[in-house]
Amino acid sequence: MLPDYVFEEAYRRIQEELGVGSQQMADWLGLSQASVFGARVRKSIPAVWLLQLFLKRKLNPLWMLHGDVHKKYLQPTDEVTDDVSGVAPIKPDTPNFAMSG
Repeated sequence: MLPDYVFEEAYRRIQEELGVGSQQMADWLGLSQASVFGARVRKSIPAVWLLQLFLKRKLNPLWMLHGDVHKKYLQPTDEVTDDVSGVAPIKPDTPNFAMSG
């Protein structure tokens, strides 16, 4: 679970980047409105959202979660580092963790 302000900022960044509201965001991600509502209740951005936004828009997952301290977009030529400081671990038992549709 992210702190309230971190979650709300990350959620807002994603909505603004897509130019959509909650229902349209659910549609864009291929999810039900209940899934989006559940994420808001849990204050947690599911890993599958970050993956889909990266694959479809090249959005940097760290930018989505933490903002301007990271580059907004990633390109295949970007250098990969092992620095994951400040990134919450992904727990396999988290709802929506499975990468299946």
